[in-house]
Amino acid sequence: MSAKFYEEIINNYKKLYETKEGYDVKIYAGEKPNIKEFHVHSFILKTQSEFYKKAFIAKDGIEKKDGHFILNSSHSPKVLEILLRMKFLL
Repeated sequence: MSAKFYEEIINNYKKLYETKEGYDVKIYAGEKPNIKEFHVHSFILKTQSEFYKKAFIAKDGIEKKDGHFILNSSHSPKVLEILLRMKFLL
């Protein structure tokens, strides 16, 4: 497959992350009063990260509320943003 095909897929992931369209996961990062909420897609988390794949299988630290999976991150909001962008844009 051509590089253009992969570039298009990456751009689609980027748009999906930035628009938050159809997200089913809320990740909270930081400490009060500076907590940031991230909206992401479980499908992408599970396919792009072994950590999240295992967490979803084990349901370890994951709850479901109002149709969304809820996760709490030990990372700072800035670090989590970098990690999420890496997972969505690789």
